[in-house]
Amino acid sequence: MENTQTGFSSDGRRFNLDDPTLLRSADADLWNDRMYLQIDHRGKVIRNGYLMPDMKHYSQPLRCFYLRDVESGELWTVPQGPIRTKADTFLFSAGKSDLMWKLSLYDIECTVRVTIPATDLVEVWSVEVKNLSSTSRTLALYSYLPFGKLSWMRQSAEYDPEHQGVIVTHFPYYVEHEDYPKLKEGWNQAFVLSDRAPDSCMCSIPDFIGSGSMAQPDALIHQRALRAPHPWADADVEQAAIMHYDMVLEADEGAAFQFVFGPAMTEEDIQKAKAYVVPGGFEKALADAESRDEAFAPALEIESPDRDFNAYMNHWQSRRSLMLVRAMRFMSAPQGRNLLQDAMAGALIDPEFSRKRFLQFYGFQHQDGWIPHGMPLEPEATQIKINTIPHKDINSWGPSALTYYIYETGDAAILDEEIPFADDPDQQASLFEHICRGLNWLLRDRTERGLCRIGQGDWNDPLNMAGYKEKGESVWLSEALAVALDHWAPICEDRGLDGLATTYQQMADDLRSKINALAWDGKWYVRGFTDEGKPFGSHQDEEGRIFLNAQSWALMAKVADEERSTSCIQAVTDLLDTPSGPMTLAPAFTRMRPDIGKLTQKIPGRLENGSVYCHAVTFYAYALYQAQRPEAAFALLRNLISGAENNPMERTGQLPLYIPNSYFGLPCDYNAGMSTKSSCSGTAAWFYRTVLDYTFGLRAEAEGLRVDPQLPQAWGDAKAVRRWRGSTYQVSYVRDEGVKTLQVILDGTLLERNLIFPDSRPRTHELLIKIPAN
Repeated sequence: MENTQTGFSSDGRRFNLDDPTLLRSADADLWNDRMYLQIDHRGKVIRNGYLMPDMKHYSQPLRCFYLRDVESGELWTVPQGPIRTKADTFLFSAGKSDLMWKLSLYDIECTVRVTIPATDLVEVWSVEVKNLSSTSRTLALYSYLPFGKLSWMRQSAEYDPEHQGVIVTHFPYYVEHEDYPKLKEGWNQAFVLSDRAPDSCMCSIPDFIGSGSMAQPDALIHQRALRAPHPWADADVEQAAIMHYDMVLEADEGAAFQFVFGPAMTEEDIQKAKAYVVPGGFEKALADAESRDEAFAPALEIESPDRDFNAYMNHWQSRRSLMLVRAMRFMSAPQGRNLLQDAMAGALIDPEFSRKRFLQFYGFQHQDGWIPHGMPLEPEATQIKINTIPHKDINSWGPSALTYYIYETGDAAILDEEIPFADDPDQQASLFEHICRGLNWLLRDRTERGLCRIGQGDWNDPLNMAGYKEKGESVWLSEALAVALDHWAPICEDRGLDGLATTYQQMADDLRSKINALAWDGKWYVRGFTDEGKPFGSHQDEEGRIFLNAQSWALMAKVADEERSTSCIQAVTDLLDTPSGPMTLAPAFTRMRPDIGKLTQKIPGRLENGSVYCHAVTFYAYALYQAQRPEAAFALLRNLISGAENNPMERTGQLPLYIPNSYFGLPCDYNAGMSTKSSCSGTAAWFYRTVLDYTFGLRAEAEGLRVDPQLPQAWGDAKAVRRWRGSTYQVSYVRDEGVKTLQVILDGTLLERNLIFPDSRPRTHELLIKIPAN
């Protein structure tokens, strides 16, 4: 790595942190389709587990290796926790397929790396220790890879000399006798294997710590021999693979160790994992992961004057969208709206998996058009409680997401796929018919005034008491339905259903009229109406006076005319803006409102109650681009990435490798702007779409690729690579004082409509876009 100072590497594929005190917890993640590890620069695990099919844990939230100088007694850890001795040099380097920690201390350099292979459910670890001094050194290395207490009913740990590692066997608690046959074939083992036999080993965490602490464990401070594990003596305590290796290193000499850590169902799983603790095992795992990443070329690569933005978009944005569409946020029963939005962005990186997700989604629809909130993708999947609540918005996302997929891929044939109904699998209909039934369900599920019912929540789940009597109304959902109808009407027309297209367009226009008549509050749109008919998100409210989404989608749905759009934007600027972006609502609720729901009980400034909820911010940025306000729109997008000028890492506490679910809002005082570090968010889909569609203006539409860039004025020139329907477009953006309107030149030919039609056979094109200088 040529650059080890804090920041992106020159190719953007890694982010390096050279100061362990800059952030409290600087995290990054690794994943494959069924396994996830989110860990920070000190070895603290934020989140990890594997799908089986529900997310299951096999470890405690820590990974570290202790080093002890046998002669001096000095003790330290890599990563730099739990012992936080100041290192002479420090580096945490997050790559797309591996993470690395490198510390030099006491003239000893230790490099620790971890990767997750493309398919196997294992963490593969490499540890290299090098003597930097001019004299011989006697050292001891101790692995600390903790399982914890995986079952309070039955758990045992043993050192297995054949596998050169620790095997934990556990069995989950059950009550009904018929549960035993289902559980006995489960993932009831976990293991840590090494490439060599340790000099000693123990598994009891309490014995290891003794009367000390993780930073001063008795077993190491007092240099006690590690007591070999016994399966029943240690069966009631938390357990770890604590394996000890002695080494004598001459000057400039090094030693290397390999470990593999993971869950297992059978002995065959453990045998298979041994392939990673042979010479070259770590390199094999890393190459496997890297080849998976390289197999998915992103739809957009950019070259702009903003180096960090380039790095984020070219490597980390597409990586996040790939993870979300394939692993469904590591939920085996995801929320339907999340599945659709992640599949929308998946069209830009893995369209094959996107197609699969759309077909899965509509397999949960009932014949009357209703779709549940949660969707168990596997028969054994368990739904969390929130996903059993019948939120009203689920049908509103499909038309927009699917038309985006079709325009991007050209796969209109997906509409003719036959899909059974969940309430009667013997009955089936085309995907096109499923979507129409969903729209018709939403159109029926309106009040006498013509607005959509809010029920127990829409996109904003915790608005759960505004309409449980089925009288409350959602202004946002009414706007979202208008957007959905606008997207679907042209699809109907393309299929020769002109009458249906006209009906849907008339319904969208009618919704716009009703929203303007009922929901305009003088300077912005109210968020909704309670079961008692009281507006909320109104200037009359002491708390929750304005909601961001109602303004964003009023612009997106073309509800607001120019005057009202200007007023909405000004209201957002005046009442919702923070250095991190606009908050979801303001002022935040500080006390319960039973006519709105649990949203009002959430901590002020967090999540839906007044945080900078990044998903909602991307909606607003999208709306600003549609309103031809590119400078304000891009400023919002850029600020969502930690490390931006107005959103520095010292404020967010997060590396710029993903956009979190939210940043704390202004009510959190000195913690305002802090990241929630939730890496699985619908923000990724809309951020990707907004940058592609509007910032760089290479938007797929029904006829072709629309060229309509809105680059930041400060950028000057820029370049991009756009991959679309098999062809590659090498794009140059040039600010030209000699042109007064946008000019698009494809392979030397000036286009009249700034529209590129699909190729009959894939090829590479040169695309020159001349932008007026002023």
